Amino acid sequence: MSGCFVGRLSAVYGGTYMLDKPVDGIVTESGKLVGVRSGDDVAHCNMVICDPTYAQDHCRKVGQVRLVLCLLLPSIGIAAE
Repeated sequence: MSGCFVGRLSAVYGGTYMLDKPVDGIVTESGKLVGVRSGDDVAHCNMVICDPTYAQDHCRKVGQVRLVLCLLLPSIGIAAE
C-alpha cells in the first residue's frame, strides 16, 4: 500500500503513521506494550503494527504468508461479454 493511503487511514481512525523515524525499541511495562522509543522520544500507544524485525523479542512466528500472482494471456474474455 502506498504511504499516503496508509497514512490517511491511520489519521481517519485516530492513529499516527510515522515515516523516517528510527525505532530504538518497544517500550513495555509489566509485559504490556506502552509505546515505541525513537531517540529521546516515546510515542505512547495501545497497539503497534510493524515489521516483526522491529520487535523480535515480542513476536513469534505462527504461520506464513504466500503471494500468488496469476497472469492470463490471452484474457479469459468474460469482461468483454
